[in-house]
Amino acid sequence: MVMRVNQVAAEFRKVSNKQMAETTKRTIRENVSINSQLGKMSDKTLELIQVGFRIYYSSKLLIVSAVIG
Repeated sequence: MVMRVNQVAAEFRKVSNKQMAETTKRTIRENVSINSQLGKMSDKTLELIQVGFRIYYSSKLLIVSAVIG
């Protein structure tokens, strides 16, 4: 009986360790994917900020031109 309990416990540990390894691998893959998405979003945000500044300063130039002209 004790021998069977030890076998079951050993099998449980084996399966548990394998499952934990798979969970860790999945978590790492998800982390890499999210980091990639965040990088792309950051790049796009910077691009949109630059576009916004160009539009803002272009509109200011148009206003100054209209006032002067």
